[in-house]
Amino acid sequence: MPFADLMATATFFTAASIHRSFKEFIFPRFAVDEIFVSGGGRHNRTLMTFLPTLFHPTPVGPLEELGMNGDAKEALAFALLADATIQGVAANVPSATGAQRPALLGKIIL
Repeated sequence: MPFADLMATATFFTAASIHRSFKEFIFPRFAVDEIFVSGGGRHNRTLMTFLPTLFHPTPVGPLEELGMNGDAKEALAFALLADATIQGVAANVPSATGAQRPALLGKIIL
């Protein structure tokens, strides 16, 4: 299989996984009028082509459409997780992850 086809297949698998998660966990509980993508994946043109196709007729676009920086949002999320670890606060959700107990997410090495 040509490398480009392999990458397109892996990217479609990623998009399909996101869509399936929405079908199983989000759509049964919430009405969704539009979806905004943040983080590095929104820079992937192939992924951002697959997602609107899979979610049609629900519009899908980058977080920038709301006037926010999608890269900064991801950095902020990691900063919040790091702060929780520094403060000794568990940041996981056992009911969502299947973890046995609350846990620190990360380790600070000085």
